[in-house]
Amino acid sequence: MTDRIVRLRQTVEPPLRRARQVAIGAAAVGAGVVVVGGVLVVAYGVRRRRRKKTLRGRAGLAAEAIGSVVAHPAKTAKDAKKSVQDTVDGTREKLKEELRDELRKELEPQEPRVMRLATAAARTAATAAVPIIIRQLEKRATEMGSRGRR
Repeated sequence: MTDRIVRLRQTVEPPLRRARQVAIGAAAVGAGVVVVGGVLVVAYGVRRRRRKKTLRGRAGLAAEAIGSVVAHPAKTAKDAKKSVQDTVDGTREKLKEELRDELRKELEPQEPRVMRLATAAARTAATAAVPIIIRQLEKRATEMGSRGRR
């Protein structure tokens, strides 16, 4: 290697070594922050669940809720109005759809009453005639069988 390459290498190696050490340190710190942050989140959740179970904790949560309503009455009123409006709009849409379905059913072409009566009578007659026809066919089949044996 030439002197120039050796000098360039000596110039570049220490900053690369430092950068690698800084990156490893940052990764370790980042992992530590993630672990500590995760532990804090879990601890906060446990504390909040434990607080919900006690009477004093429930009273505090209720006071916080009331405090937020009192602190921001305009926002609370706006949210309540929006919620009511959404409910009304949803109900209105359901009723419109139901009315459309009912109108669609009414506007469908229906058979005249005479046709419905004739269809019902034919259906009843066919239901009653089937057993009679089966008996007659069985009778004929037995007669045909007895003629063939003679």
